[in-house]
Amino acid sequence: MKGAIAVLVKTPGLSPVKTRLSATIGHPLADRFFRLAKAAKEAILKEAVGAFAERDIALSCYWAIGEEQGVSHPMWQGLERMYTGPGGMGERMHHVYSTRLQDHDFVMLMGVDSPQHSVANLLEAVECLQQPDSLVIGPASDGGFYLFGGNTPVPLEHWAAVEYGREDTLASLLTRLDAYAINYTGSMTDVDTEGDLQRMVDEMAGELLPEQVALVSFVDRL
Repeated sequence: MKGAIAVLVKTPGLSPVKTRLSATIGHPLADRFFRLAKAAKEAILKEAVGAFAERDIALSCYWAIGEEQGVSHPMWQGLERMYTGPGGMGERMHHVYSTRLQDHDFVMLMGVDSPQHSVANLLEAVECLQQPDSLVIGPASDGGFYLFGGNTPVPLEHWAAVEYGREDTLASLLTRLDAYAINYTGSMTDVDTEGDLQRMVDEMAGELLPEQVALVSFVDRL
């Protein structure tokens, strides 16, 4: 089996990042969080490649980058890279999901804002995709989702009809997916505000990677 995990990101300096967090803790600290979260996510995915291989799953991991010129940026050279394509969030997610599904048995989409994730979480998600025509969603505590995975096509109109970054984002998406078999992983915090930082730390479980320990130290020093 072949699988893909794509993390949708924007490149600092080319696009605004963590604007809501910047409004409360300032741009330098918000930028520092973003870079620490990116490092933690990358470390988790690299560890996941080996864990998935033990289950006979060849896992490819991608940065799905929001700017075409960002694909060559030094920040993103640790994983495979692809351009999300233009358009709104729905169009970009559809492009990444459908493109990777052409050459993989399943695809999972994530953001960089949930670095408390673990390899165990990802293995739980892929277990939900053992049956054909299945989806798996990780609900975020703010009403969105931190993970979307599937082994079956999802039409562009389903993605594009949703308003993202709202308290009803997931609920809106689900109204368009009622024909699919949907599984869920546990709820988790996407870090958007200062208050989310401690919740992120509280949700870290098990043995942390060094990059996650660095995030905990960052939050402790705030």
